[in-house]
Amino acid sequence: MPERVVVVQPKPGCPVCGNNGWTGTYPCLGWLLAIVCFPCGIILCCCMRKKKCSKCGFTVG
Repeated sequence: MPERVVVVQPKPGCPVCGNNGWTGTYPCLGWLLAIVCFPCGIILCCCMRKKKCSKCGFTVG
């Protein structure tokens, strides 16, 4: 008899409140790198992006 495999995928959205609305912000250092080290700085700036839940304010990343 074959074994059953159950795959559990996490719900998308905020782990605290379950909201799917996110806002993104870039730190000042990210903007500075984007300007000074153009065009490679833009990639660094995008890597430094912080996601914030629009409902409860939980910050990711």
